[in-house]
Amino acid sequence: MALVEGGVLLGLRRRGLETRMVPFAELTHVEATRLGVWLATTKSTQVIRRSLFVRDRDPDELVQTIRWRLSEQPGGEARLGRMRAIAERALRPRPRRATGILVALCLAVFALQWLDPFSMQVGVFYPGLVNLGEYWRIATANLMHGLALLPLHLIINMLCLLAFGLLVERPLGAARTFLVMGASGLAAMLASAFAGYQEVLGASGVVAGLVGSVLWLEFNAPADLPAWWRVPRRILIVAVVLQGLLDQALPFIAAAAHLGGLVGGFLATPFAVTGAFEGRPLARPQRIAAAVLTLFLVASAFSAGQLLRRDPGALARHGERLLAVPEINASALNDLAWRMATETDADPEDMAVAVRLAEVAVAKTNRLDPNVLDTLAEVLFLSGDDQAAVSVIDEAITLASGEIYFREQRRRFTGERAADDRPDPPTRWIRPSPTGQHDGDPALTI
Repeated sequence: MALVEGGVLLGLRRRGLETRMVPFAELTHVEATRLGVWLATTKSTQVIRRSLFVRDRDPDELVQTIRWRLSEQPGGEARLGRMRAIAERALRPRPRRATGILVALCLAVFALQWLDPFSMQVGVFYPGLVNLGEYWRIATANLMHGLALLPLHLIINMLCLLAFGLLVERPLGAARTFLVMGASGLAAMLASAFAGYQEVLGASGVVAGLVGSVLWLEFNAPADLPAWWRVPRRILIVAVVLQGLLDQALPFIAAAAHLGGLVGGFLATPFAVTGAFEGRPLARPQRIAAAVLTLFLVASAFSAGQLLRRDPGALARHGERLLAVPEINASALNDLAWRMATETDADPEDMAVAVRLAEVAVAKTNRLDPNVLDTLAEVLFLSGDDQAAVSVIDEAITLASGEIYFREQRRRFTGERAADDRPDPPTRWIRPSPTGQHDGDPALTI
């Protein structure tokens, strides 16, 4: 490396020894740190490690010399003043609250998914149910992760969230990053609906939005960022392209959600960034957006919480919406009917909804799954139709003649066993059936 007329001449070891000129006119930040000398330009950033210098004081002397040469350039003093402002910005404390809170929420929701499998049915983004009023899914789906590969889906998303959340929250601060995250999550789910996805969950739509925000900052505000807050553009572009190729190669990834999140985060950043570099509080439009987003999250938690608490009325309303979506599978219908029958004190009107859910589930499985037939028999019995319950449980006994549980259920329905003495069931939830309906994680994860 050498200082020459008009710039810094760097020797680069890639294919042999190459050199590259960094003009003084392009420099936006020059700083010596424990790692080495940082050189940031309008197009790139790089660090020259201290190990490449002969003496410990050489990095500091080099920076002083570059700044002196800059001061001799036209407008040099103004540029040095801007560099001093950047250095002060880098020292300004910026706790990464938004990223930490989102990671904590994802971990808490993941624990809830393990403890209460019903939370999957409550929180996954399902466009048909959102269209019928279950708007909370737009928020909750961004906090949920697939269970099929244990915590792998969660771990990958959390690592990416921590990395890109840091890159965005350092320059923007927590409140503005919150706005970017909210816009990214909304855009990811809207893109999923537009693409026709049936079920989507995962936080990587928000991660993609943070990547979009980093892209906006790098291409639109490089002169406002400390050198070590930036990622080389080549790395960013290659990462986005590789992710796009991976999205197309793996059928279980919601590629449209990633693209939607990326675009949402990119477009939200110019709105969120206003006042951030100057350290100003949120402007009125930003405060309004943050308040609306907060209210939506609180309302979403309340609505989803009613179902998770097994509120009979909320479950019945959810059941009505399930029945209004033809493509809902038998597993979801059967699961809700059984929960309404066994986990709540539903009134006759609510039990009527449970009966309809179970009847449709039985029809979808062509009356060939004894577990689904048992659910129908249970809700008929609890609704007071003992004769119909016996008739349906007889069908289950015929399909699974060796299973004692179904025979004990029949004894209960006929009065030979106490009505409140429900036998311990075999595996309750629906098994793979001839129709192809089965339990499991949603088809697409992000």
